[in-house]
Amino acid sequence: MAFGLVNNLFVGDFAGGNDSDGGWDISNLHFDFEISRSIVWYENYAKFKIYNASIDTVNRILFEGAGIMHECGFEDEPNGVGTLFVGNITRAYCEKSGNDVITHITATSTRGPEYQLVKVPIALSFPAGSDMLSVVKAVSEWTAMPLQGADSLKEVELDDDFSFCGSVNACMKKINGILDSMGCGRMYFDNSMLAYIDDTGDDSQYQTLSIVRLDYSSGLISASPIREREDGLLKKDVEQNLSYYYFGGKSPVATKMVKVGKGKKAKKYAKSYDIEYKPIAKAAEGRLKVQFKSLINPGLVPNTRVSIDNTQEGLPLPGVNGEFLIRKVKFKGNNYGGRCEAEGEAVE
Repeated sequence: MAFGLVNNLFVGDFAGGNDSDGGWDISNLHFDFEISRSIVWYENYAKFKIYNASIDTVNRILFEGAGIMHECGFEDEPNGVGTLFVGNITRAYCEKSGNDVITHITATSTRGPEYQLVKVPIALSFPAGSDMLSVVKAVSEWTAMPLQGADSLKEVELDDDFSFCGSVNACMKKINGILDSMGCGRMYFDNSMLAYIDDTGDDSQYQTLSIVRLDYSSGLISASPIREREDGLLKKDVEQNLSYYYFGGKSPVATKMVKVGKGKKAKKYAKSYDIEYKPIAKAAEGRLKVQFKSLINPGLVPNTRVSIDNTQEGLPLPGVNGEFLIRKVKFKGNNYGGRCEAEGEAVE
């Protein structure tokens, strides 16, 4: 497992639309990467550090409107090599650190918080004979939407060249027109998922959703539940309710002096009362949340199901074992010997 790591980086205008067409391959330079993917679209960004780039390369990176594309993955794994990020360079600058000149790049996803999906422009180009899975996968990568149920399109090939430039809506209409002419199902999408549903056969009421499996034989490094109550908040809760916690969760009784009457005839009596408990920390939610770390896997994208199993025979402690929905994931690594990893959060 985990052999044949591919780690490619391209910059340019990508005039061809998909893959690395129109981009300049700078994978031969040493670089670090940190890529954030989330169900919250403004949390989709990427940061790169490129070491000792030539003046021509730096000029291309600093070119106004330049884009950046990063591909990574293990060739022998089920999800193989995929595009982790496609976006626009929003900031780039150089600095000298020791003997190295480092070019820092910050990029944002092609789909921003104020940029609804229907407004995202897309440009694709595929020759005749390409499979339809490659076409819809390119749409998925361009729009940062997980693709579900489209594995069967690997066997469906284009009769003619396919090229398109326009909105996502218009692109999907053209793709569905081609699928209809071939007697296939249709593509459906919303703001969070791109799905293929084959409504032409006996099983048309069903859709097979893809799932990424993570265990110690498929790249899982660690997995653990996420505590809902933050340690700092819990500490504050205890400090302000010491008596409540000391009495084992029961409302303790305290005594205070009460003055009854007026003037010289007034008397003081001891009066008992319950100490009020004022909770600060929030109660844990019903659904289990987990955080996980694994070797890099392009199949780990938000709104995709993941099956996590870190249980082992002989271990006394229970592990994480179940299916979850990924909420966010961060990819980190480099191309000069370090380990490329994915860290994420998922919920039942």
